Formats: sequence, structure tokens, C-alpha cells
Amino acid sequence: MLDYLEHLALELKENHWIYLILIIYIIILTVLILNHEPWFDESNPWLMARDGDILDIFTKYLRYEGFPGLWYLILIIPAKLNLPFLCLNLISGLIATVSAFIILRYSPFPPFFKILIPFSYFLFYQYAVVSRTYVLIPFFLFLLAKHERKKNEKVFLYAFLLGLLANTSAHGFIISGALSLIFARDLLLKKVVWQKRLKQIKALVLIGFFLFIAFLQVYPIPQDKIPHRDLNFSLQSFIQQSPQIINDSLTENMYVSLLTLAVLLVWMHKKKLLLEFLLPTGSLLLFFSFGIYKPWHQGILFMVLLYVFWIGWGKNDKRKLFKKIKLESLSIAAMTLILFVHIYWAVSVSISDYYEPYSGSKEIALFIKDNKIKNKKIFATGFHSFSILPYFDSNIFDNYNSGKEYSFFLWSKKKNEMIAQSLDGISYKKPVNIAQYLGNKYDYVILGIKFHWQKEILKLPGYQFIRIFKGYIFWKDRALEQDSFSLYKLENHKILKNES
Repeated sequence: MLDYLEHLALELKENHWIYLILIIYIIILTVLILNHEPWFDESNPWLMARDGDILDIFTKYLRYEGFPGLWYLILIIPAKLNLPFLCLNLISGLIATVSAFIILRYSPFPPFFKILIPFSYFLFYQYAVVSRTYVLIPFFLFLLAKHERKKNEKVFLYAFLLGLLANTSAHGFIISGALSLIFARDLLLKKVVWQKRLKQIKALVLIGFFLFIAFLQVYPIPQDKIPHRDLNFSLQSFIQQSPQIINDSLTENMYVSLLTLAVLLVWMHKKKLLLEFLLPTGSLLLFFSFGIYKPWHQGILFMVLLYVFWIGWGKNDKRKLFKKIKLESLSIAAMTLILFVHIYWAVSVSISDYYEPYSGSKEIALFIKDNKIKNKKIFATGFHSFSILPYFDSNIFDNYNSGKEYSFFLWSKKKNEMIAQSLDGISYKKPVNIAQYLGNKYDYVILGIKFHWQKEILKLPGYQFIRIFKGYIFWKDRALEQDSFSLYKLENHKILKNES
């Protein structure tokens, strides 16, 4: 015990600045989490972990989600214990904090550069405050980078980390698959004694097992799954979209992005790390070009770049000292420029999220509770209305599962009455037909508002508008889309509290 305390005191003395930066990171992150209102993509995994049967989650429901189940597995314990919904974002914040610590404590970069990384946009906000499975990708990539130099000795640890990465998401699966191929090449091309070769083969089998488990969780795809729209498998889509996605992941200025990327590619070439960057990045871009892409996926490309920069920094090469120092300086200057842009985005989005609601879900949930209407017959539109449900113990929407069963959204054409009843058409396209769906049989109507072409207030026959609960999905230095809700009540109902 005494030896441990002495070691701890020495650690704090030698690396006190790391823990000071980490404390600052934790404080700001906590303030933002406490002021953040989760939206549908954050809420639905929590609802599934809370309400779904564990076996069904991993053998049935994840096939509708399209995600392997590691994130859901993490959420199951707090969700099943009915811990506060806030735990969702606290878990994400905790994982992000550990990732920040790994960077600050173990990365080989200069101190000023280490300090910048945790406060960049994706590590500080999009994969930290916003609680989704993507927070696990930098966590595992940084652990892989930490053990990169000794991966040939610690083959099982490295294989285990690759396997866990594969179970985070489709993107983690792609990155893991790409890095596993490189790992296999590095192992099998070296001549070793049979005992060591057998150990290497076992490690590769372990990776294959994890990849297979991840695959089984999302395949076969259910026939009634709601498909992705506008899937495109053409080479033209890949060529057209990839430059813009790369640009958006770096600086959103094409000239600056191309310049910084060119410098980094030359640096990678000299470090013999082009394959480590191009194989996972190219595979992700190909996946995105199919049409399976959202703006927040940009950060995954940036995490791959950080990973490669980590494993290459300080790596020995045979260049002359002057040329080596010059290229190292140019490469870190390029990365620093990118990080400055990302920090600007982080500051901008943090201010927006602190002062404005990210989603209107929490406010309307509190309104429903305050006015004691959760047991009334409620009709809700749009899948993002499910971000309201984590604030209640069970499903309160009568037009979903008849107000019974589980409260998470299932991407099923058969099961999902909210899609089967063409609620998108009700909300956005055909308000004149809404009477046939409502027919004065619902006490309240929640109209989900997501896009600019939706009307915030509709004329619903027999219903009176109460108020709108605003929310905005903030992205970098702007609002990407709305996440608002309009509430209506059946006419002749008594006036509710807090109507404004």
C-alpha cells in the first residue's frame, strides 16, 4: 500500500499538468452534459436496453438497428436498474474522459499538441456529450495505438482490442477488419518459431471470432426492416462524395483540407504508414458512398487519422536529420491547423447547446408530467418523438404498440404503426387527411418537427394547439435540423398549466 501511494505521489508530481488539463476537461464536459437534452439517436438504445429482453436484443432487435451490441451491452445494467436517464450521457462522458486521459498520458506528441486533442470537436462534444456508440471508436483506437509498438509481443491483447472495436458499429467493424488484415500481414510475413506462429494464428482466430459475432448480430437483415433510402452502389457516387466528406472531416475549407492532407500523406509515405491510413479510410468512404452516411460519421475518419498520426509520430526512419525534422514540423503544423478548426467548432457548439435546447423532448416530457396527462390517449408522429419516452417508465404513445409493450422504436414496416399509418404523410404532406387517423379518439397529439419544410403548427380538425417545444440538433457552428414538438389537445379539454 505504501509503495502504491509513493508511486501515485511521484506520478502526480511528474505529470501534474496532465491531471490539471483532465480536471478542466471533466468540469466543462460535465456542465455540458447536465445541460444537454438527448435526441432520438441517443435515446433509442437506452430504451432498448431498458425495455428489451436481453436475448431478443442480441438475436433480433439489433438486426433492425444495424449495429453490433457492445454499446447496448454497456447500457443494459444501468437501464435495467432503472437508474436516471442522465446516466446515458454520463457513461459517454466517462468513456470520453478515459480516451482523453489515454491521449494526455500515453501519446508520444509534444505537450501543446496533447492538450489540443481532447478539446477538439468530435472528442469533446460529438462523441462525448452526444451519447452514442461512436464514443467507443476513439477509445479502442487510442488503446490500439498505445500498444502498437508491442503488438507482435502482445498479440492476444491487440487481437482482443480489434475484436471489441469491431463490435462498436458497422464503422468500427470496417476499421477493425482493415487493421486486422494489416496485423495479419505483419505477423505472417515474419519468420518465427512454430510455437510463436501458433500463438499468432490463435490471435488471428480470436479476431475472426469477434468479427463473426459482430456479423451475426446484424445479419440476416429482417425482411420487414425499413430500408435505407437512395442506396447507391456506383463508382461515380464514391468519386463524387469522397472529397467532400474528407474535407468536411478536416476543416470544411477544400483548399486548406487538401493542403493539410497532402502534407500528412507525404509524412505517412515516409513513415511507411500509407496502407494503415488508406485501407480503413478508403473502406469507410466506400461504405459512405452507398448512401449509408450522416454528417456525424465524419469524425470516424478523423479518428483514423489521429490513430495513424499517433503510431507514426517518433517512428524511426532512415532520412537525414534535417529533412526528418522539417517534415515532422510540417506534419504537426498541418494537424495543429486542423485541430484549431475543430476546437472552434467545439466552442461554438458548446455555447449553442448550453444556451439552447438540443431537443425539445425533455421540456415536453416535463410538461406532460406537470399536467398529469401521461395516462391520457396520446398520438405521436415521427420516430424522433421516441426521445420523449425515456423520461417515463413505459410507453405513453397509444398509436405505438397500442400503448403497451416496449417503448423503443423498431425499424420494422410490420411492427411500427407510426410508419404504417403514414404519419410522415400526416405531418408533412397531407394534413387534410389527418381526421381519418385521429377521429377525436385521442386526447392529445404530439407533432414531431424535424425539417425546414414541415409546418410547425397545423390545423388539426377537432384539436387545439397548445404550444411548441423547440429543439435544435447543433452541428459544429450551426443547427443541422430541428428536434421540436408541437402539442395539441382535444377541444373542450380544460386549460393546462404552462401553456405559452
